[in-house]
Amino acid sequence: MLICPDCQVEGWTDGLDRCRTCGSTVLVKQLGEVVCRACGATDATAGGTRDPGSTGPTSSDAARDALADDVAAALDRVLRGDADAG
Repeated sequence: MLICPDCQVEGWTDGLDRCRTCGSTVLVKQLGEVVCRACGATDATAGGTRDPGSTGPTSSDAARDALADDVAAALDRVLRGDADAG
């Protein structure tokens, strides 16, 4: 995510997901697994969780649903692109 310098006011990172191990916000999702780029922690240890006190799904069911949505959207993009080309 890119944030312009004018928007980077105090507290702008409060709503970002953080690594459970080191607290970094530099997380990536690879094939359904969350990986912290700062410390290398993966999945359950890295998180996909928000700061304490924030709301949002954290269960494995919610993670599976989100992954299914990501895969469906990717397939839609690929298949729609193939149909346009031929």
